[in-house]
Amino acid sequence: MIRPFYFASNFYPADKVILKDQISDFLDAAEKKNYGRIRILTVPHAGIAYSGKTAAWGFKQLEGSQIKKVIMLGVSHQNKLSAAACYDRGAWQTPLGTVPVDQDLGKKLVEKNSVIGSNLKYHFYEHSLEVELPFLQTVLPKAKIVPLLLNVSLAGKLPEIAVALADNLKQDTLLLISSDLSHYPEYKVAQKVDKRTIKAIESGRIENLNEAIKKNLSEPGVESVCCGHLAIKTGLLVAQRLGFETIKLLHYSNSGDAAGVKNQVVGYASIGMYA
Repeated sequence: MIRPFYFASNFYPADKVILKDQISDFLDAAEKKNYGRIRILTVPHAGIAYSGKTAAWGFKQLEGSQIKKVIMLGVSHQNKLSAAACYDRGAWQTPLGTVPVDQDLGKKLVEKNSVIGSNLKYHFYEHSLEVELPFLQTVLPKAKIVPLLLNVSLAGKLPEIAVALADNLKQDTLLLISSDLSHYPEYKVAQKVDKRTIKAIESGRIENLNEAIKKNLSEPGVESVCCGHLAIKTGLLVAQRLGFETIKLLHYSNSGDAAGVKNQVVGYASIGMYA
């Protein structure tokens, strides 16, 4: 089962050489921070021309690491789920090549946890994880992946999902969370609400994030605060369980910085959680 790429030419270049050069340029412009050993990373999932600069700051932290497995946690923008949808076999393809799924880890997550199910179809035509792969292939070319999708229907099951992920987040495994921030306020409002959201995430407390989301939704033009908030909350629960207390913003921008259009923007952040 090889999942083909669906979003090349839309979210990122379909031409291998152009894509490789673009990612290299973004990574060259990013800096590696010395906050410790990164265990959980949140990155944006918009078109690479808009969010690629910020995403690169997150992926830059993985260069030279010993990470062999990446649990990818994203949001299904279209489907209602009864369990976290796990792509537990085969490989994923991008213009840069194929990335194998860690079938042993995927099978273990599915068989030992009723809140995680094997469901490949929900990963078709969903962009939130695919757009991370070209970066991942560049900085961790030998890593295997286990893609997982959440949905609002799973809000009550996040603690169970977090336990399952924490129990399998070994020393060679990274939890990669995919989420954008505010959607469609004007530039300065986006900066204000995204700063509030980021501060709440850095606190490590879900209640602070819930409060920030509620407050931010009252700001003009804000339709969504962070589309992957369930994945972020799951990451915070994993961090709490495993004692990852250092949470740092690596880079922030919004689409107005890249496109120059500032009347309606989308916010992006790369945030690391460290052992």
